[in-house]
Amino acid sequence: MLEEIIKEADEYKVQLYRRRQIACETNKATDREQVKLFEANQDMFHAEAEKNYWRAIMELSSNEVPATEKRRRNDNEKKPSVIVIQGPKPGKPTDISRDIIHLLTTTSTSPTRS
Repeated sequence: MLEEIIKEADEYKVQLYRRRQIACETNKATDREQVKLFEANQDMFHAEAEKNYWRAIMELSSNEVPATEKRRRNDNEKKPSVIVIQGPKPGKPTDISRDIIHLLTTTSTSPTRS
């Protein structure tokens, strides 16, 4: 009984190995065909691009040009023509005076070193 199970397992291993080998060979064949098709398409594209260089560039970048033009238009509309520089508000200290006050408080209340 044990010998039969071992024989069946060995046969299964051999069949599995054969199936894997056949699958690998078919995958290699299909990959080669796909590579040949890709290379043919690339060659055809480059031949067409050499003939019609500018038309090929236009086809590749036709979607990007309108988007950049729209962005430029919006940027120009957002920028104001006159820029007003605002001074400090009355009654509020400026940034420099606040920094000076902060510096004085930290130096006057420094911890003692022993």
